[in-house]
Amino acid sequence: MQGLVNSGKENSRIISRRAKNDSKKLTISPLKEKDFNALGITPATAAPTEAVCDPANAKEADRITQLEQEKSALERLCEEAEARAAAAGVEKEAIENDRRDLAIQNARLAAQVHLTNLQHQVAEKEMQDKIKALEKALKESEEARQREQEESSRQLESEKKVHSILQKSYEQVSKELESKTNKIERLQELAKVSKEIATNLQTEKQTLQDQLSIERDTTRRLHTLAESSTEECARMETQLEEQTQVIEKLNRDQENNRKQLFLSSALAIKLHKLYYDRFSCNLSIHELWEKVQMENIAPERWSAWIEEQMEQSTPQFQKRKNPLSPGRNIQIRGE
Repeated sequence: MQGLVNSGKENSRIISRRAKNDSKKLTISPLKEKDFNALGITPATAAPTEAVCDPANAKEADRITQLEQEKSALERLCEEAEARAAAAGVEKEAIENDRRDLAIQNARLAAQVHLTNLQHQVAEKEMQDKIKALEKALKESEEARQREQEESSRQLESEKKVHSILQKSYEQVSKELESKTNKIERLQELAKVSKEIATNLQTEKQTLQDQLSIERDTTRRLHTLAESSTEECARMETQLEEQTQVIEKLNRDQENNRKQLFLSSALAIKLHKLYYDRFSCNLSIHELWEKVQMENIAPERWSAWIEEQMEQSTPQFQKRKNPLSPGRNIQIRGE
């Protein structure tokens, strides 16, 4: 555009110089209005002079007039070209400003996309940490339950052995007491038959009676011990029932933890499919839990099994447009 303006100015200067040189060579006389009309020139464009053109130089006068008209036209073209150049400069500056604004918007959108990706990564990491914590708590509760059950079994076996030993001791003491009672009765019968032997046996009798009293005290203590042992067995059975109830509660809690772990894993995979693979799945995670119980899938195969079930239930992956997805491009059109 600037080259066009410079070329127009140069042509205007050349035409002006030619017109001046030609006007010096001509002798011009005053012209009437009809002569201007005959030449096709308005009086305003013709230079007033007192000389009249020689008929021989009429063509030169016409050429000079045409050159002056061309000069005026070129000057107007130059002015229009300068105005267009100024407008083009303003338009170029506006386009540059628009380009800078679009570049800033593009950078902001890229930052927002990066921030969104970071947020998704943090959320996924937190979900994985929660799943690991649930798995760890489930494993620890299972180990604690097994340890408590084994300890209860050992205590019950030990109490049964003690009770069996006490029962045998009681039976043995009862037999010994019965035997000694029979001896005393025989001795009393012998005392009636022989008074001579009675004096000698009186000391032995007293000794046996003392021993009998001691044995009776021992028997009473054994009876008391046997009763306390029976009560202790009953208490141990009560404790065993309570521990059984605790174990059943732990089993229910373990089943609830397994269900919560499965539902959390299914929800995490479903959200991952929605935000990263860009397709939605309408399959219920509670139906998946009932199905995984029926098929008896191991917990370490849950994730792969869930993804397989979701993909099978959605043959045509229903892709959804994510406004902040990294695949979005911004095209800038310029002049």
